[in-house]
Amino acid sequence: MATELQKDLVKQPKDLLFSSNSKKFSRNNVLLAIKPIHAYNILSGNKKWEYRKVNMHAENNARIFLYASAKIHAIIGEAIIEKIIHETVDQIIEHTVKEVPETAEDLKRAFIGHEIGCAIRLSNPIRYETPITLTLLRQKIPGFKPPQGFYYVKEGSSLLNILPVKKGYNLQK
Repeated sequence: MATELQKDLVKQPKDLLFSSNSKKFSRNNVLLAIKPIHAYNILSGNKKWEYRKVNMHAENNARIFLYASAKIHAIIGEAIIEKIIHETVDQIIEHTVKEVPETAEDLKRAFIGHEIGCAIRLSNPIRYETPITLTLLRQKIPGFKPPQGFYYVKEGSSLLNILPVKKGYNLQK
């Protein structure tokens, strides 16, 4: 039976080596699927935290690329992961709700059925002048499929090479 890692690798071109298996890959770059309203709130600075029901184990200061789903279907920007907390939903709400446009009730509804959640503190958002559309991604990276939740992205992958902000660019102010 194929492992989760093998299933993920079958979905993507080999040089990208995306995976949600954090033990096998660098955790310095993450491609995150996100609703456009949340992505734009992050990029405008109105939303400092992103929430996940599934734990993310990226490194502090990792780059997170925002793939706006729904009608946008494009990577529209990026930010830096300042920290990640794994706590009960009530603790997450208590520690983060003042820095997001959602209410405590919105967050409780989002986490229905989950006792533990993940909150990702983001900083230094950069909105790309030109979004990288799914069509362009598939032209440059044949076989590309956007994440259902998120992927860790291999250093030196073709995805990192087509993004407007290159590795080594100082995002800290």
